Amino acid sequence: MDFGQLLLDRGLVSPQELEEALADQRRAIVEGREPVPRLGEILVTRGCLTERQVAEALESQDKEILWCPKCDVQVNVEVRPDAAGYRCGQCQADLVKPRGPRGVRVVDTSVILVAREPVPEEVQHASKDPARKFGKYVLLEEVGRGGAAIVHRAWDAYLNQFVALKFIKPPPGGHATETRVIDLLKEARSAIRMRHPNIVTIYDVGRIDRQFYIAMDCLDGRTLQQHIHEAHDAGRVSPLYAEPRRYVAILRDVARAAHYAHTRQAPIVHCDLKPSNVFIDAHWRPFILDFGLAMHGPAHETDRGTVRGTPSYMAPEQAAGESPSIDARTDVYGLGTVLYELLTGRPPFEGELLEILRQIVYEAPRRPSEVVRTLPPGSRSADAALWPALERICLKAMQKERAARWATAKEMADEFERLLKGDAARIGSGQHVKVGATPRRQPAVLAAVAETKRPTTGALVRGAVVAEAWLGVARRHWRGFLGALAGGVGLLFVIVMMQRPLPQASTAEDRVRGQLEELQRRVDLQTASLQLEQAKRAYSEAASIVPLDQRRWLEDAGEDVDWLLLLRGHLIDAINRPTRWSPSLFRLRTRELRDAEVLRATPEKLVLFHEGRAAEVPWSAVEPETVIKMITALLVGPGTGSQTDRVGLGIYCAKNGFVDQARSHFQALRGSELDIVARRYLARLSRPDSKH
Repeated sequence: MDFGQLLLDRGLVSPQELEEALADQRRAIVEGREPVPRLGEILVTRGCLTERQVAEALESQDKEILWCPKCDVQVNVEVRPDAAGYRCGQCQADLVKPRGPRGVRVVDTSVILVAREPVPEEVQHASKDPARKFGKYVLLEEVGRGGAAIVHRAWDAYLNQFVALKFIKPPPGGHATETRVIDLLKEARSAIRMRHPNIVTIYDVGRIDRQFYIAMDCLDGRTLQQHIHEAHDAGRVSPLYAEPRRYVAILRDVARAAHYAHTRQAPIVHCDLKPSNVFIDAHWRPFILDFGLAMHGPAHETDRGTVRGTPSYMAPEQAAGESPSIDARTDVYGLGTVLYELLTGRPPFEGELLEILRQIVYEAPRRPSEVVRTLPPGSRSADAALWPALERICLKAMQKERAARWATAKEMADEFERLLKGDAARIGSGQHVKVGATPRRQPAVLAAVAETKRPTTGALVRGAVVAEAWLGVARRHWRGFLGALAGGVGLLFVIVMMQRPLPQASTAEDRVRGQLEELQRRVDLQTASLQLEQAKRAYSEAASIVPLDQRRWLEDAGEDVDWLLLLRGHLIDAINRPTRWSPSLFRLRTRELRDAEVLRATPEKLVLFHEGRAAEVPWSAVEPETVIKMITALLVGPGTGSQTDRVGLGIYCAKNGFVDQARSHFQALRGSELDIVARRYLARLSRPDSKH
């Protein structure tokens, strides 16, 4: 529970006293004071609490204040049952309880946990490699890569726990790098202090040498987007209909977590709530991920024209670049888009970038009940009353005008709670949800002309609306309105030319382009390491935003994944036969295993027998040359395998940089039944823009 809420629940402080103390803390954050005073320290200074009351409240949260006699600093420590003791992160001296009254002023320094349990074996092995040490962290494996960051599963040697270590890749250039670092520090000051059961915990943010990093919870589970994709793979619209109450509870908890972020000392608006940023662990506990786009505190007029978020899930104020209008209701809209995709199996708006932005600003989404006209197979009839209520919640959250949405995410969470308590009939009762209502209903041409004075993405959206308006008229009356068409095109040209010198106007396109490049890299990386289910999901995400001029890459990527899925399936079947493959040297990306036997395989991993015991190894951890040898020995060697496996092997070789081997495999298929396929891949390898 939040410390301030705990004090209120115990009656130790009044709401006014708490708000005044929080205001003091906000001022300290804005002024950049370090360390930022703790809430308990402020309340003691104000005379609202005694030091003993603060200590008792902390103890109830499994926290205590310890003291370093050598550095003479006090540290706020989270008490863990696996700890034998704690040491100072600066001098490594033992931390002890303060001797006598020392006040409650705490200096935020790192703590070293002295663990009762031994360090895991994989950590012991990895720590012997100097290249895998990064400060207090031991890098174990890369788990994700994008345009702005690389994420590793790592071991925190101070806290004795696994973490997800996110390396920030600042853009080149002095000012751009400085801006990114400032954003990182803002995220550190706010997000690192957030402690909520449904927000991924950030433990540390910093820099070693020139590398900036964020350390956060290492979670075991899947994103809500993965849940949806798995339902699609099984032929279902969405996982919601099979287990509605479970997913409604997830939405309720996510809404409560968003409200917590909105009401912090320095309020945080996420700005990018979507299914891929909702993580569900193995115990069905949801977490909000990625506050990297978050806005800290109120926006200013200088932010106007800056577009934040993912296009298909943006609120109208985001799509129009109206940053000063972004507040908690922006995240309410984001929660509505998450619910919409759970109800329909797809985002509320799809298409090319400008078309998506135009729809967000001017068009209401189709009602979920129109997209899914009949309840999908597997829906529970007992929950039939939920669907109209969920639709009402969804459409209210996604109203174009901010004032028509819930003012807080808590109000939306309360609606989900009523549903779970069986009060579906009262959800949205008496509320007239105007599905077709849209703001800025002035004629499209006038709207576009009015916007040409301001360099925002909204101007480009309205420029697209101009073209649509003129073209619509011309289609209906083409003989009489050819002049209107020419005039419309001319006006659109003028608008575009007026926007051209202003770099802010392309902010949304640049963001989508960067997101697409990140997805493209992710698809290539996951395809090359046989993480094909993840590659398919990244491919599907890319398909929703890829522009027409990059459709060829999308088609190529989809074909690659399909061939490799077929190859991997055949390889798994071959490995799981009674005869075992036992190479003299089995190479992993991090080490070599001599005289290892491959016992069995699944789509996720291999099971090896080495030095008297079995070990599980993900496909992504195997050196590509070893995979090629395995495929050659079991599937496409002399007198074995099929032509389809040779196609997959050629693709795998190309993806991992063995271009000459790839060519030889495709050349071997010339004149066969797969001659057309081989020719197509040979042509791809010869293309200047080929990424193989």
